[in-house]
This record gives sequence, structure tokens and C-alpha cells, in this order.
Amino acid sequence: MCLLPALNVAAMSEQTDSIAKSEQLDEVLIEANAVSRTVPMAMQTLEGRELRESDTGRDLPWLLMITPSVVTSSDNGLALGLTSFRIRGTDASRINLTYDGVALNSPEDQTVFWANMNAFASSVEAIQVQRGVGTSTNGSGAFGATITMLSQKPSISPSFSASVRGGSYGTWQYTAKASSGLMADHWVAEGRYSQTLTNGYIDRTAGNLGSYFAALNYYGDNFVAQLKNFGSFEHTGQAWNGVPSDSIAAGNYTYNNLGEHIDDKGHTVWTPTTDNYLQNNTQLSFVYSPTNSLRVHGVLHYTYGQGYYDDYKADAKYFKFCLDDYTDEQGNVVNRGDLVRQKWLRNHNMGGIFDVRYHTDRLSLVGGASYSLFLGEHWGVVPYARNYPYHIDGHYYDSDATKSDAAAFAKAELSLTRHLMAYADMQFRYVDYHITGMNDKFFDDQTQQPLDIHERFPFFNPKAGLSWRTTNHTFYASYALAHREPTRNNYTDAGTSEKPLPETLSDIEVGYQLHWKDGANKAYNAGVNVYLMDYVNQLVQTGQVSDIGEALTTNVADSYRHGIELTAGARYGLVSFSGNCTLSENKIINFTEYVDNWEGAPLQINYARTDLAFSPALTAGGMLRVGSENLWGSLSTRYVGRQYLDNTGSAARSLDPYCVSDLQLGYAFSWQHYYDKSTDFELTFNVNNLFNARYATGGWIYTAVGYGYTPDNRYREDGLFVQSPLTAFVTLVIKL
Repeated sequence: MCLLPALNVAAMSEQTDSIAKSEQLDEVLIEANAVSRTVPMAMQTLEGRELRESDTGRDLPWLLMITPSVVTSSDNGLALGLTSFRIRGTDASRINLTYDGVALNSPEDQTVFWANMNAFASSVEAIQVQRGVGTSTNGSGAFGATITMLSQKPSISPSFSASVRGGSYGTWQYTAKASSGLMADHWVAEGRYSQTLTNGYIDRTAGNLGSYFAALNYYGDNFVAQLKNFGSFEHTGQAWNGVPSDSIAAGNYTYNNLGEHIDDKGHTVWTPTTDNYLQNNTQLSFVYSPTNSLRVHGVLHYTYGQGYYDDYKADAKYFKFCLDDYTDEQGNVVNRGDLVRQKWLRNHNMGGIFDVRYHTDRLSLVGGASYSLFLGEHWGVVPYARNYPYHIDGHYYDSDATKSDAAAFAKAELSLTRHLMAYADMQFRYVDYHITGMNDKFFDDQTQQPLDIHERFPFFNPKAGLSWRTTNHTFYASYALAHREPTRNNYTDAGTSEKPLPETLSDIEVGYQLHWKDGANKAYNAGVNVYLMDYVNQLVQTGQVSDIGEALTTNVADSYRHGIELTAGARYGLVSFSGNCTLSENKIINFTEYVDNWEGAPLQINYARTDLAFSPALTAGGMLRVGSENLWGSLSTRYVGRQYLDNTGSAARSLDPYCVSDLQLGYAFSWQHYYDKSTDFELTFNVNNLFNARYATGGWIYTAVGYGYTPDNRYREDGLFVQSPLTAFVTLVIKL
């Protein structure tokens, strides 16, 4: 959790007491949520200057690009609101994210929607990325990484800061933060408000996103509590169809076909597709330490969300929206037309976490439990249908979901010798998931898909490892077994003939880290990590379409991700460098691709061994920084190798490799004014995509055969997520 007792400081003065409490708060925050370097796993922690300078206004996943094996993507090309990312080729639904120990992943989709987390980095003190399975935490299973985010520690002195950022494509971002400082020797109140406005790079992806954060902290001698409330709202234009490759070939990099239709005058027009959502989170937490060796922690949390997206459906079939056919003035039966649909959801997620930690010089024990209950409502309405003569009322689909998630865990770290540490982590997790109602999908006979899904999953997730550490060297090896339940879409898109199964991952991590300092101004580090991630029943797309017309995800019996991650860094005076490189092999064994055949049954093509989609064999990155805390410049570069759009390893259906560089220049100074007061200023200038690369980071593809199209020359439709060319942003921060 994020709170921590201040102990044995009664004899200090009020000022010293406040500082001690603040420093101890930071220490226990890290102890309770992140893991130390002695734990045998691949990890990287971003904090302090490194985290602050990486925050250039883009969504939080972009901060992670300086860590190994990370690939980011953005629907609108600017990484503002419509953002996704992968680690080791696994998507965000398989990456567990927590904020002060509370899971942020949506229980149904098992992912985080960053449009609902605008400017979230402004409320983060540190981020730890644990690649692979990671440690036991609450929420969905981690198959690619566990990301632990820690809230900023409260300022014990009154403070206020404001920032404004402006730049390309009409982008503006405003943030204001304030802290009361320590009041009555026990209380600190703090708050933040941010708003982002952008036109987006891709056509019709303008967005208005806002977020807020407020907290009230209480410090006692051996008890600390915090009540915080944070949330967001957003109205953003959507571009989930991507840009067709033939548009890119013609030089139109921003084309967005969502909402395209012909008006009454025969003109091509566009009705923007928008996403509209608000989310509010409340957390009440405490830490109690009766002794220096014992800590008790608890948190209650509640999240509320509601919103919808709307889009224009040209020439839509009426039966798919529960609309009746009608006869026009010429006596023709009309059974399709243009309309706008809205897909709504409302959800409540509530729960609690409790754990006890005991530690001595040689032994650390943690035991705890968590429980959460998710209640979700899904429904759809048609607010407008062009030329439709009847009144439209009611929902054309309606379904409810209930998901309970209970977990108990125990962790232990034991010093076997002066240098050798043993680690063990056991978690039992039980998931009960129930969906009822009617889906928004229809069978060929025009009957609506009913939903009556009730699944229970008991999971046991053990982890163990050894680490050997000296002042400069760390060796480690670990094994972890993890399980993960299917998402809502895995069930609702499967139709009647498929039942998705839970996935299982065995993860072996072996690594070495070197850390060496030579005086105050020289430091070096290097590392290597080998990972072997073997899956049973991994869910992947096969190219097959279910009997309700959706792209089908199917469990494949045998697949793996094996790789080596290399890191290096050096600091010499005012010059520092950091870099990473991942070489990997990501394969499915005995994969069957289904290709739509317009002349008969789907074509089946078997592959003895093929590549997993969106899993580049090579990623690399580096950053060169020159300067001090007050004046600096940095150049960062990221390379991502070829990514396949499907699971066939076909270069014709892939994204070209790309290399992108960003430049940052910064200057910080203070202005001393009356009564020994000072105001701090920080001015930064960012140029993203410095060398104006043209590239796409993600996409989708549909292929078919028949009527002249063959397996080697398929019909093709696709959409690629094209990123913006060179952009520039200026940020001014003022701190009082």
C-alpha cells in the first residue's frame, strides 16, 4: 500500500518529525508494493528525474519505452487518449497494473483504457516494471509483466505548481497541483487537476480529456491513513479502423473511414465516431506498525464508471438493431439504412485488500488476502435512423455481468547466507464470472445471441527463486506458474461452437546485473536476462469467423516466447547513457489458419511452427543525456523489428520495422524574491519523431480466397495505426 507509519520520532521537533514521517512514508510505500533488487526477477524502476523527464505529456505507456521489450501504439497518432502497449509481445490485457496496490485493470476486459487515465503520470512517484509473471498481486493474471505504480508522496510543506504544454496538432495540456503542507502535526491535504485538448493527427480524432486527484493524509506515531479520490472524463474521436494500406501507399496517412457515408445530396460526408466516458476511484487505506518488525496494512476501494461510444453505421441491416422493416411510398420493403448506434456500459468495482508483513534482518514474511466484486451493465440504443418512419425506443441489446475475484497469498524472503537469498511466493485465486442477457450479435437466421455464461476458476500460482548478491553483482534464477481466465470478448465473440479455456504460463527467468560506482561522478551498470515463457492454451486469433460473424480467438495447445534482454548504462560527470536490446523468438507449434473462402468452406492451412502476431524478434532503445539538473539535453531512440499482423509469419501481412528518435532540451531556474521566498521555473522543449519517420505501430488484417483470389494472392482489407511525423511541444512548469 502507499502508507507508512512514522516510528520513534516523538522526541524530534515538529519540523524534524514531519520530515522523518515523509521519508518513512516513501520507504514503506516502496516496500509494500514494489520489490527489492534481491527478488529474483527481471525488473526496472523509474523514479525521480528519470521519470519526470520521461513525462512529455503523452499517455503513461510512453514513459515505459525506455525499459526493455516495450512496444507502444496509438490510434490517433499522438499517444493522447487512444493508446496501447505490449511487453514481450503480450498485450495489455495480460499485463497487471496496480496503483498503490489496487488493480487498475478492468475486471472484464482485463486491460487499462488510457483515455480514462489522462495525465496520470502527474500523480505517480515511481513505476516498477516486473517483466514476466512478477510477484503476486490482486487483479487479473500477469502474463507479460506486472507494473506497480506508486502515488506521489505528500509534500510536508505548503506548495503549488502549475504547468502548461502546447504544441503540434492543436494540443494543449494544463495541470495544477497543490498541497496544504503538514497541518496540526498530523494532516496533509493535496490535489491536482489536468486537462488535455488535441485535434489528433488522424482525421476526426480530436479529444477533450480531463482528470483530477485529491487526497487527505493522516500521520500518527505508529499509524498512517489516507483517503484519496481520483478520476477522469473524456470525449475523444475514434480511429479504431486504422488507415488502409492503399491510402498510405497513395500518400494519405491520416484517412479515417469511420462514420463515412453519402448524404441526401450525394456528397461523401463523415459523422465522427466518439468515445465518451467518466470514471471515479476512491481508496481508503491505512498502515499500522505496533513494532519495528511488524506492519499491518489494509485498503478499501471502489470504482465507478459510465459511458458510451457512438458511431454511424451506413446501410446497416435493421434486424441487427431490433428495428422493423417498413414499406416505402413506392411499395418497396426497406430492411436496411443509415443509423447511429450507441453502446453503453455502467460498472461498479469494489473490494478490499489486507496483509501483514513481518521482517527481521534475515527473514521477511508477507501474508494477505484480497476480494473484489464487479457489477457491469451493457446495453445499446439507436438514437437516430435516417428516414426511418417509426419511433425508436428501448435497448437493442442488454446484458449484465457479475465477477467476483478472491485471492490469498504468502511471500517469503530468507537470507540463507550473507550473499544468498531464497524467495517463495504462493497465491491461490478464485474467480466466479457470470454473464446474462442478450448480446449485440445475431446469427444468420436473424436470431439474437443469448448470453448465459457462468464460469468458475480456481487458480494456484506458485513462484520460487534464488538470488546471489554482492556489492556490485547480482545473479538470480526463478520459476513461476501463472493462470489467467478468458476476457468477456473471448466468450461473447465465440458463438455457440467454441468455449474458451483459461491460459497457463510457465516462466523461467535467469539473469545477471552489474552495478559499479567509481566515486561520486562515475557509475556503470550492465545486465542480461534470459526468459523462457511456455504457454498452454494461449488464446490467439486464427482467422476463423464464429457463427455470429466475429473474428474468433481459439486456444492453441503449445506456444512460447523465449528471449534475451540486454541492458547497459553509464554516467560520467554530466554525461549519461542507457540502452537496452531484446532478442526473442515467439512461436506457435502446430497452428491452423482459417482463410475465408467465398466459394465454400474456409480454407485451412497448417503450420508446424509459426510466428505469434505483434511479437517483434528485435526491439532496442537507448538514451543519451548531457547536462545537470538545471540545464540538460537528451536524445532517445527506439527500434522495433518486423511485426506480423496475423499468426502466419507472412511478410506480406506485416508491419515494417521502424526507428524513431525524440529530442528534449530543458532549463530549470529559481527566482528569489521578497521575504526569502523563491519561485522555481522549468522550461522544456520536446521534438518527437525528430527525423520525421513514416511508420505504423499496429493494425489488423482480413484476407479471403475465391473468385480468382488464391492462398498466395489473397483478397485483402486492413487498417494500420499510423503515427504522426515530427511534432514539437513546449512545456512551462511554475512551482511556488
